[in-house]
Amino acid sequence: MASLRSKVIRLAHAHPELRPHILPLLKEAAVKMQGKDHHVKAANLVLTFTYNPELGITVTAKNDQVNPKAVPDYLKDQIAAAGKKWRMFSNAVKSGNIPRGTPPGAVAQVGWWTEQASYSDNSGYAVTATNPVFGQYIADFLPKFFPIGGGGVPGSYGYKGSGWTGTGSSNEWVWHNYSFGIGD
Repeated sequence: MASLRSKVIRLAHAHPELRPHILPLLKEAAVKMQGKDHHVKAANLVLTFTYNPELGITVTAKNDQVNPKAVPDYLKDQIAAAGKKWRMFSNAVKSGNIPRGTPPGAVAQVGWWTEQASYSDNSGYAVTATNPVFGQYIADFLPKFFPIGGGGVPGSYGYKGSGWTGTGSSNEWVWHNYSFGIGD
């Protein structure tokens, strides 16, 4: 069964004249993560990891963030590629060695954030966790799958993600992996 968000996206795709009214609603309707850091609060939830000693790590996905069937045709390839990368990320987390000190029922959420600054567009990922050991374990996979990159308009330089902008404070980790210069 399609989510309400998926139906609204399809409506916007079928009726381009409604997009200026519908798309701002979709942006507001994205599930935001809970946290203290402003990047965490701005992050759209993508994955939730839960640890159970008998089952290992289970993963649930915010479906419309990774499902190409839930978006208009012009976004299908982009979402399919993102979904593939998130599946690889999830498989790596699930097949890794769960650290000692991870309690049963530990939960970590991973989300994606973006912001436009004066001269750059910045993006990255955030992790929140109920347990710092489990959260750090999940956060350690971010640089492996989402390396620092960037670029800019011709003649610009120095636009790259800055890496960890917050780690572990209040069980939050913020990874700034990409910056794109939009003018000097």
